[in-house]
Amino acid sequence: LIVKSKYGLDRIVWDDSSLRSQGGQIQHSGSQSAQDYQAILPAYVQGGSNVYKVTARAYDRNGNSSNNVQLTITVLS
Repeated sequence: LIVKSKYGLDRIVWDDSSLRSQGGQIQHSGSQSAQDYQAILPAYVQGGSNVYKVTARAYDRNGNSSNNVQLTITVLS
């Protein structure tokens, strides 16, 4: 994840509800950087769609926000 901001990145707010509903999530890695995240994937569902839409919005230290960005995560097996 790469975020460019004139005032520095404060936080990223994720909507990972589609992942969470199946046991996955987007999780901060625990580092000092506000940009380090990892995706915990749900189990593959035989015959299921296994496609998850996740959105993110970045906020800078002045409270300005980015547009939402959508990611598509596909669990293949």
